[in-house]
Amino acid sequence: MLQIDTLVTIRDFLNFFVTIILLNKFWVSFSAFEFVWAHVALNENKSTETRIVKAGVLLLLSACICHLTTLFGYMLTPMIFLLYLGTFYRASSYGLEDIYCSVICGYLALIQVFAFNSRVEISENIAPVKYIVVPEALLTIAMCLIFFSAAGEKLRSGLWRQGRAVHYFFVHPKFRKLNISFITENKKISTALSYAMILIQLLPIFCLIFFPAKFLIVFGVGLTLFTLVLIVFFHYYVLAEFCLAGCVIMLLTSMFLWDENLFFYLFGQVATLSMLQLTALYSFFAVCCIYFIVNFFSEHFIDKLSKNIPFIGHFFKIPRLVLGLLRVGVYTERHLSNPIAFDILANKKGSKAAIFTLFRDDGSPNLRNVFLLPTAFLCSAFKIHDILIQLDTEAKVKAQDYLYLKGYLRYLQRFSGFPRLPGKLYLWINELNLYGHIEKNEELSSSMHPVLEITADEQLDLDFKVLRRPILSGVTKRKYRVSRFKVN
Repeated sequence: MLQIDTLVTIRDFLNFFVTIILLNKFWVSFSAFEFVWAHVALNENKSTETRIVKAGVLLLLSACICHLTTLFGYMLTPMIFLLYLGTFYRASSYGLEDIYCSVICGYLALIQVFAFNSRVEISENIAPVKYIVVPEALLTIAMCLIFFSAAGEKLRSGLWRQGRAVHYFFVHPKFRKLNISFITENKKISTALSYAMILIQLLPIFCLIFFPAKFLIVFGVGLTLFTLVLIVFFHYYVLAEFCLAGCVIMLLTSMFLWDENLFFYLFGQVATLSMLQLTALYSFFAVCCIYFIVNFFSEHFIDKLSKNIPFIGHFFKIPRLVLGLLRVGVYTERHLSNPIAFDILANKKGSKAAIFTLFRDDGSPNLRNVFLLPTAFLCSAFKIHDILIQLDTEAKVKAQDYLYLKGYLRYLQRFSGFPRLPGKLYLWINELNLYGHIEKNEELSSSMHPVLEITADEQLDLDFKVLRRPILSGVTKRKYRVSRFKVN
C-alpha cells in the first residue's frame, strides 16, 4: 500500500506539472482568441459575451501564475476550475483535450474542498486522514468514465471491431513525430492491440464498481504505457500530458486503497465530511451517472430525442456544463477515413508562400511551429475537412464553420504580423489515402495541391472559388451534419 505522505508529495508535483501546462494553454489560447473562441469573438451580437470571456481568460492566467508561485496553495483552484468551465465551454474546438483539462482542474479544486489541510494533519499525526484521498478517488472515477465513453465509440466503429484501427492510427501522419507503423503491420498484432485497447478502456469502470481497487492497476499500467507512447512518438501536447496525469493518479489511488473497493471507501467517509464536502460528493456522483447513461445512446438518437423533447437535450448537457464531460469519439472512421492535412498560402511577390505551416507536405506536424501548441490547433484539419465536404456536396458552408475559418485566418493575420492578410489566399491539401495505402498497398500521398481560392476583404468577409471538382477525390465517413455539441 502507498503511504499518505508519499501520495501527497506526488500530488504536489503533479499540481506543479499540470499548472505549467495550463499556463501555456491559457496564454496560447488568449493569443489566438479570435480563433479559439471564433463563434463568440466574431459574432457581432456577442460583443458583451466576448468581453466577459476575454476577462475570464485573463483571470485564468493571473490565477495560474499566483497558484504556481504557491502564494495561496490550493486556494485558487476552485476559481480556476469554474473559470475554465465558463470560458472554454464556449470554445469553438472543444474536444478531448478540454475534457481532460476540465477533470484535472476539477481535481485540483477538490483538493481544496476535501484535503486543503492534508500536510498539517499528516505532520500532526491526526488520524484518520484517509478522507484526504477523496479527490484522487473522484478523479479516478471521472477518468474511468472518459475511457468508457471512448470504448463505447470504438465498439460502434467497424474499423475497431475489425481490429484494424490501431494500424490506421499508427500510419496516420497528422499527429506523428516518429513513424513506428511497422509495429502494427502484422494483422494479428494490429488486431490484438485494437481489441486490447478497447478492453483496457471499457473495463476499468466496472472494475471499480465490483472489485477491490488493486485490480485497477492492470488497466492503469496499460493506459499509462499507451499515453507515454502518445507523448514520445506523437504530438498531442496538453491532451496526452493531462491524460498521463490522470492515469498516474488512477494508479496511486489503486495502490493506496488496495484491498478496499473505491465506492465503499468513498461512502465510508460520509460521516467525516462537512456539508460542503457532501454536496460536492453527491453532485459529482449525480453528474457522473448522467454521463454514464448518455454513452449508451448514439449521437443520432440523442440529437433526434432532443429535438422532440427539449428537456432531454438540456438534461444530457449537464455533464458538460458541470464537469466539462463530453462524449469521446476519437479515432473512429470520422478521423481515419481518408483525412486531410492542409496549408494556407498567400501571394507574395508573384509566388505563393506559406504564412504559418501547421503540417508538412507529407501530412506530419511541423514541430517547429506547433511544438507548444495545444492539440486543438492541429485538430483544425478536421474542421477544414468538414468545410471542403460542404463545398463539395452543398456548394456552401455552414455558418459556424464559416466563423471557424474566419477565426483561423484572424490567427494567421496576427501571427504573420501583417496589418491585413493578402486579398487572395490559397488552401492546399494533402488527401491522406490511408485506406488505399493500408488495404491496397498504394503509395501514401506525400504532397499537397491547391483546391480552393479564398478572397478576403478588410473585414475578412470570405468568398470561395473552387479550383477543382470534386474538391475531395477520396471517400470519407466524416459526419459533418451531426454535431457532438452545439457551440455556445
